Amino acid sequence: MNQADSTHSLSDGFLLPLMEACPMDSVEKFPWIPFYMNFADALLPYRNDRPKLIAKLRKIFSSLEIHFSHNYTGRFPEDIDPFTIYEQFNLHHYKSDRRNLIRALMAEFGIAGDVPNSCTPLMSASFPVFSAPKAMEEKTHIENLWQVFTTALALATQDTPQNREAFCGAFDQVPRQKRLRWSVTIGLFWIRPYAFLSLDSRTRGFLPQLKPIPFLEKDIVATLKKVPTGRAYLGVCDTFRELFSSGAAPWVSFPELPRAAWSRSSSSKEPEKTENPAPESAQAAPATPAAPQIAGPASYTKDDFLAQTFLEPAAYDALAETLEHKKNLILQGPPGVGKTYIARRLAWALAGAKNAERVRLVQFHQNTSYEDFIMGFRPVENGFKLKEGIFPAFCQQAAQDKSHNYYLIIDEINRGNTSKIFGDMFMLLEKDKRGEENGIPLLYRPEQKFSIPKNLFLIGTMNTADRSLAMLDYALRRRFAFYDLEPAFCSARFGAYAQELKNAAFTALVSAVEEVNRAIADDPALGDGFRIGHSYFSNFTPETLTPAKLRSLVEHELIPLLREYWFDEPEKARIWAGRLRACLK
Repeated sequence: MNQADSTHSLSDGFLLPLMEACPMDSVEKFPWIPFYMNFADALLPYRNDRPKLIAKLRKIFSSLEIHFSHNYTGRFPEDIDPFTIYEQFNLHHYKSDRRNLIRALMAEFGIAGDVPNSCTPLMSASFPVFSAPKAMEEKTHIENLWQVFTTALALATQDTPQNREAFCGAFDQVPRQKRLRWSVTIGLFWIRPYAFLSLDSRTRGFLPQLKPIPFLEKDIVATLKKVPTGRAYLGVCDTFRELFSSGAAPWVSFPELPRAAWSRSSSSKEPEKTENPAPESAQAAPATPAAPQIAGPASYTKDDFLAQTFLEPAAYDALAETLEHKKNLILQGPPGVGKTYIARRLAWALAGAKNAERVRLVQFHQNTSYEDFIMGFRPVENGFKLKEGIFPAFCQQAAQDKSHNYYLIIDEINRGNTSKIFGDMFMLLEKDKRGEENGIPLLYRPEQKFSIPKNLFLIGTMNTADRSLAMLDYALRRRFAFYDLEPAFCSARFGAYAQELKNAAFTALVSAVEEVNRAIADDPALGDGFRIGHSYFSNFTPETLTPAKLRSLVEHELIPLLREYWFDEPEKARIWAGRLRACLK
């Protein structure tokens, strides 16, 4: 069978991310993504056989009696770039024919799966993005677009310096072509929406409004004001990936940003701002674009929690019930089981939204004190000033909003001297001591009574493999419930994730780590609390799982950890290191 006529299944082209940078978004959430990605894979073999590609398109459009939009006419082009094809089923005036067109494309190009019931909103209302008078007639114009298309797919599959360099070289040629400018980022978003961010006009106007998010540095804002180079564009994409990983934003993937921007601005009565205006002869008076608005907290439910973790519904219910009953919960487990990751998402799910006002995170360390967490005198320019810590301020905020629950996540709770940090707050942590009626005088403000509101919940995390720390104070331990998080290699969800990756080396490495974990659990000097967690393996996708990244994981993360565990048994560490390396051969 000719490569161009082969069948592309959803699993071949659909990126199914699992971690912060690439969340486990369902097909229901973004139903257009599977087809868009698989269609890119189906078009790639036609780069050097475009007459055959055009013949297929002529056949489809003729059978459906749909005009092919090109150079503001209905005539078919003699040559074509891949983004112009995507343009056809994104045009607003084709909305009624969109599903029929996509269905015909899927049949003609051998793409399996369901026809999406919606597409991306990233398209001008009247005029195409990539088609422009005369420009499409130029051979170099079309070749440049095919080159950026090809290098983008290669980069999304394998992020290497060589692929980045090739992509940047291709990208830098395209925006300078007539009328394209920012539109190339829209095309990249279409073909690989989890790898490339769309910088369409609405999204660019929306992003600088997000001032509460600290990632927006001056150089990023400046980049959004002019068409960037390929290197600068990849820098913006990398910055957003870091933002998603940090959990500081209400979004966790590229597709969510333009959807938020367009849903906000499209609710305005102002006319749409097109990415590429009509020719001067066809333009009316310029319309004032709708002012971008800041999106509210994104909703977050139990289903979102289950989609983004490897826990089962029963585990979520147990966590929610335990926290509701005890008010204070500690998630404990070995390194890499996702304690902080799960704690944050549990709080979001219980709060019903990714709300930074109602879900806060603080990390304890050896120098954290009562003065930091509760209240104390802090140095200022002319001496010292009594300042309130995060805990009473957050308690006061919760007390003033009794209709909502608030969640404080204390990361690495056992790294701090908890007796010193909580001090006279110990008693108030208990469930039956919550509320204003149980307030006590503060150490630094004896005239003021302090209480912990009933709608504030504490979620702590504790690493069971940290040998530098003593056990939690028993007085504090009695006031918390504890939940053990285990490595999820044997869970059905992790199994489905591993199967989706379709990588023999990855599967062999996971099996070897499970054997290592059994050896660690049986070692009297270590035990279950030192096993290797699944999060070391959870940040891969079919496109990013490369031999180089697996090798880096083994050499720079797993083997150093084993050497630390068996520092007094170097031969055992060497043997296991050899077994892990063997999985990659």
